[in-house]
Amino acid sequence: MSMRATDTIAIQAAVTLGSSCALAYHLHRKQLSLGTGPLDWAGSRRWEGVRRLLEREFRGFMARRHIEVGGIHDRHYEVWDCEYEIRSLHDFPVDGAVLYPRRPVDTGERVRRVGDRITCFFYGRAAAFSFPAADGGRIQLAGFPAFRRRTRRQVARIQRVSTLPGLVLVSRVLRDGDEAGDVDRAVRKWRGNRPTRLLLLEGSGGEAGGFGGSDIVVDRLPPDDLSSPYDQWRGDDQEWDHLLARYRRVDPGQ
Repeated sequence: MSMRATDTIAIQAAVTLGSSCALAYHLHRKQLSLGTGPLDWAGSRRWEGVRRLLEREFRGFMARRHIEVGGIHDRHYEVWDCEYEIRSLHDFPVDGAVLYPRRPVDTGERVRRVGDRITCFFYGRAAAFSFPAADGGRIQLAGFPAFRRRTRRQVARIQRVSTLPGLVLVSRVLRDGDEAGDVDRAVRKWRGNRPTRLLLLEGSGGEAGGFGGSDIVVDRLPPDDLSSPYDQWRGDDQEWDHLLARYRRVDPGQ
């Protein structure tokens, strides 16, 4: 049976607190988010680190003093924020390329990228700007200045969402069955008394739970799409469409 318009829930924005790139991908695909957030494409399996991020309002997130370089994931360095136990998986190609979002840029952004190139020169060559590695060595991350600028924008965006007066959908893929209550408490504190709806997804082996009240939904994480040779992690669009069908984003004031 199709869902009636009156069954949909109007939200001002949706944000993800990890720990699945598929969740971020489909919130963007369905145009429920206001833009990329700091945890959309980052590894955040341990909730404790995310909780500290919310409590500290993302202060020092991915700061240079917190960084350690781990292994290599899909031709990218795994770059850890050891303070918050969050890892970047897609931002630092091992070939030293500097990544920028694929979007039109204004004159100010062009000027800032010139500054990036200058600082990247030093980060890519000077030993003083290298980062500790898990094996005890040091690794140059030429793209770190551009990454930090991008991260600051993402933090500013999620902080803006945290203060929206209307209903906000906050979602996370649970990695531990006991996380749900702590996620709820931390998000309520982060949002204050503003209206919030939690969407908590359990692993594909789990079942939809009965935790919480009418403003908390616990559902099953759609499984990977094994028929896709390249993008299995995204899952099936139709399953995600069904999961997110009840939500529609509206601008403040609507």
